[in-house]
Amino acid sequence: MALSNGVLAPTPPVTVPKANKGDRPGDLPWQEDTDFGGIKKQYDVTQEVVLNLEFVSDGWARLSKALVMIAKCVSVAIFILLLYKKNSQGIGGLVDDNFLAILNVTVGAICLVTLLFALWLLLWRIHRAMLSGRTWTRPRRFLVNLALWELGLQVVNLTFFLAPNAAWLADPCTPFRGVVHGAVFVQFSCWLGLFTIFVISVQGFMPITPGTNSVRGLPLYSWWLRRNGETVPADATSVLDLPTWVHADLLLFVWLPGQLLLLFQLLWATGCLGAAPICGQASATVPCDELRPAPGQSCAAWMQDDLGDRCVSVHVTTVLVLSSIGFAWVLAVMLLGVLAMLVSYRELRRFRYQQYRAANIAVRVLNKKRATMQAIFVACVVAFWFVDLRACTNYLLTFYGLTPLQMLGSIQVFTTTMAIMPMPPRAQQLALHVWLQNFVWNEEEQEAALAERPPIYAKEPLFCFETAVKALYYSMLVYYYKGSDELGPAVPGKGSPHPALTLDLALELYGLDHHEAIVEAQQDLTCMLGWSAARRTVVLAFRGTSSMANVWLDLQVWRRPHPLGMGRWWDSTRPLVHSGFHACWLERGFGQRVLARLRAIVAGEGAAEGAAEEGGGVGARGSDGAPWRVLCIGHSLGGALACMAACDVVDLSRALERERAEAREGRGEAAAPAASGSLPAAGPILVASSYTYGCPRIGNHAFAKHYADVVPDSWDVVHTNDAVARNGKFIRLYKRAGKRVIVSPAGDLIVRPSLAEATVLRGHSSIQAHLLRTYARSMAAVVRTQAGIVGGEGARTSLAALAAKPYVGRLLHLRKGRGGEPSFLGLITQAQDEHVATGAALDGEGREEKTDEEGVEEEDSCPDPDAELERARPGLFAGAYHMIQDTARDMLS
Repeated sequence: MALSNGVLAPTPPVTVPKANKGDRPGDLPWQEDTDFGGIKKQYDVTQEVVLNLEFVSDGWARLSKALVMIAKCVSVAIFILLLYKKNSQGIGGLVDDNFLAILNVTVGAICLVTLLFALWLLLWRIHRAMLSGRTWTRPRRFLVNLALWELGLQVVNLTFFLAPNAAWLADPCTPFRGVVHGAVFVQFSCWLGLFTIFVISVQGFMPITPGTNSVRGLPLYSWWLRRNGETVPADATSVLDLPTWVHADLLLFVWLPGQLLLLFQLLWATGCLGAAPICGQASATVPCDELRPAPGQSCAAWMQDDLGDRCVSVHVTTVLVLSSIGFAWVLAVMLLGVLAMLVSYRELRRFRYQQYRAANIAVRVLNKKRATMQAIFVACVVAFWFVDLRACTNYLLTFYGLTPLQMLGSIQVFTTTMAIMPMPPRAQQLALHVWLQNFVWNEEEQEAALAERPPIYAKEPLFCFETAVKALYYSMLVYYYKGSDELGPAVPGKGSPHPALTLDLALELYGLDHHEAIVEAQQDLTCMLGWSAARRTVVLAFRGTSSMANVWLDLQVWRRPHPLGMGRWWDSTRPLVHSGFHACWLERGFGQRVLARLRAIVAGEGAAEGAAEEGGGVGARGSDGAPWRVLCIGHSLGGALACMAACDVVDLSRALERERAEAREGRGEAAAPAASGSLPAAGPILVASSYTYGCPRIGNHAFAKHYADVVPDSWDVVHTNDAVARNGKFIRLYKRAGKRVIVSPAGDLIVRPSLAEATVLRGHSSIQAHLLRTYARSMAAVVRTQAGIVGGEGARTSLAALAAKPYVGRLLHLRKGRGGEPSFLGLITQAQDEHVATGAALDGEGREEKTDEEGVEEEDSCPDPDAELERARPGLFAGAYHMIQDTARDMLS
């Protein structure tokens, strides 16, 4: 059993082989066919048990996030309310009209019913999995058992939380009855158990190295290995693959001492060890159970007057010492969980995301959920017990239950249980997610890969890495493109283009014959339009933000309707777009000029002025009548314009189709082809697709839905740390239009990530990460990791075929630059403030040459992907910083 390729992979007797490391982002154990570089993959969900954790659907992710957020808000509100009553109204605010008992019973009953439902559902899913005959792997069985323990502990916790409060309502104002101390002991025992389970669960996802005789964080298991001369099993890749008893050290050295300490405190507080019991100013002749107000005396007056608001008046110093020791022990367990989290963060960052996908999601989700619960625990104990320890208000708030903690803890356990729960045998969303995350390396593989998909997914578009690389090159080039055969500075007076950026190479990437620039001077917009009649291909590349005029357009975040005449404002179905992007495309005719030129090219008037087109224009070419492919490309602001252009290209295609139909009706079927030139006889005339980098969100949810319908083949490559592309949502005002593809500095490439994945992969926001040179480095890292030992055989084969292409190969071979040699996807880039990047110098053999400080060149036949990964991953302290940042963002969201 291994947690590999982001999934919980099976063990014998299941014969489903694991995918090669790094081959494809996946969710399930694959049956692999390498005919297309590892693209063809199938999975039978009825073969083995699969957990919800292995694919968190967007709907459940949103529901879980909403539940946790509501629980946080309610918990904080209850905490503030109780703190206000304690400090402002005193004991009367808690006991008058049985306020505290009614509040606790209400909260506890709701939480208990919720958890009992989760327990029933979990047991039912386990029962169905058993009856289905599916295989239980060790990690999945362990995680489900851990969820059962966690759920059971919280149910017991709530039961003993309700018991003293129900007793209070049955017999008011008897605060010192024996059931109270027993209930507190059970509750804190449960909290200690829950925090210990948290450490075990985080520790379980930590990667381990097979063949070694020690495992970090498992001293007892490491001692056993050395004593018996054993090593970690060869098929074990995480702690979950090891026997369950390896966690015995946590139970022996963490949970058991804490439990004995709590038991000692219970026996001492109840007088079983000879000390006077803690029950206010009780005399030896009056048992604690019989302490109550006199007839006609209110509870608040009795506690205030007779007890002097001192429910803990004997052995105060001893109570303080014992409480401090117990609290310090629980804090130590929580800090141990934080340390386990940091170690897991660090270990997971040593590997690519896809190799430990489920572990990456689980560890980060657990961190965000449990950190808030631990913070509430500390706040409740300090505010409700240690501040004025002897007061009756503190006694009631602590001994009758920490209400905010019970509320938040129950919701956290509920969402965790739902995540660990086995998936129904016939669940289809997992298979859908798997197929949609596949991608191809080469453009030639797309048709075959789509044919291999099940019919239900055949119409879904497929991301192509080669197209993305070409789009990145065009996105760089357009910053220097001025319409002529020579490139100029991106900003007047600021540098010249790198020799890597050549117009000839850009045209050869798609075999284009002609090019021209369409410029809007006042708004400082540029579109590079290149086309080939023979290949029936048009490339529209839009320049991104490079002047203050562009910045002013970027800042116009209010929205305007587009397209007009669609939807209604009152039910949020009217498409709305960013006002600045709308102004760029429509207000000064920039979009109309682009579309008019495209129409002229398709109609057979495409030759640029002074350029002779062989065969007498476009109309003489393309006799096969295939549709024209229009590829819209851009970065930043250019990406937004590319999306709007792609949307309008579809409208233009529909207009041309109507004209074709009218021509047929007016001239007859035989004359229709002549009337329409080389246009296809049926079907779409223009097929639009879009590849963008760092594109901001363009419009609202209605526009995103409309855009997805009309331009399904639209891909938005987003860097994990891009502050522009990953922000700007403004709650629900904006939504990403294209299909997201996430890249990281470590070489991760995640196509169409789920909502949970996108949240997990969010790094620290940086404007630097928005620059094209950062995207170039990340794309280079993808090539390095997949072409090296981290990648699978299928990926290496496909990349070799990609690199063998005359022009694309020049883009992919990596070498640190020498002089003015061409370069693209390297680590040497121009240090400019514009959105322009270049790469490392390239040679035909793909070798990397380094120059040391003395100017002597050193050659390395192959880049070291492990070294690149190590440099890309932060250390322990950086990991701690990112974890704290993620937690703070989650708590404040």
